[in-house]
Amino acid sequence: MMRKYLLLAVTAFVLCGCKGQAVKNYKDEAQAVANRVQEIYQAVFKEYNLEDSLRNLGLPIETSAWERRNELNTLYCSTEWNEAFNKVEEIHSLLNGWWEADYWIMGQDWHNLSISDIEVVSIDKDKAVVEFQLHNCDSTRPVRVIMVKENGIWKIDTFIDEEGCDWKKDMQESIKESQEEVNKIHSILNGFREADFRIKGQDRHNLSISDIKVVQMDADRAKVEFQLHNSDSTQTMHVFMVKENGIWKIDNSIDQEDID
Repeated sequence: MMRKYLLLAVTAFVLCGCKGQAVKNYKDEAQAVANRVQEIYQAVFKEYNLEDSLRNLGLPIETSAWERRNELNTLYCSTEWNEAFNKVEEIHSLLNGWWEADYWIMGQDWHNLSISDIEVVSIDKDKAVVEFQLHNCDSTRPVRVIMVKENGIWKIDTFIDEEGCDWKKDMQESIKESQEEVNKIHSILNGFREADFRIKGQDRHNLSISDIKVVQMDADRAKVEFQLHNSDSTQTMHVFMVKENGIWKIDNSIDQEDID
């Protein structure tokens, strides 16, 4: 009987010890995540605040903080964030400007940037949720970031603003929607008819097109560039397309000489 009680006592001691160690490890990791968020924003805001000071002094700014966003993304954001960001940049001109605000400052203008009240809401293995207050100009707003650990380093995977918008998710949805529209345009042009284009010369023989590229697009209008092959010649064509009742149609076409 004594041996049984002793075994139970040892077991209870071990369990209590493990539980206490788990809490300690969680607190240590939470503190490490909080420190990392503070470190990231201090480094990023140093660039922005320096630019703000130079601007106020009327001094030249060689490279703006926004122009250095790729470098900041590489240093402080996850692989998935960078992939989405770079893809959005590819279609940036296509969409006539995707970025309406800066995710680092949650706005367009900035002055005296800082963050406070950092709280690690949860940690699950290599993922953490962190909330804090972002101070910009005369306003303070809550921000949430999702952190992921890559190669042992905590990085920001996405930014969530006070309205609950997930910036990475928004980028991914925009990319998907834009690609779907581009695919529709490609399909329309690949099935073109001779009458759809103004072709130089009188002869039409072995017509085909290639290298289709959507160079600009909004909700219901797009400009497309491609190579038109006719007989033994090839010319660059630009086509304006409009979306009518959900279907892309050719509105007008111009050749390279018309735009030079």
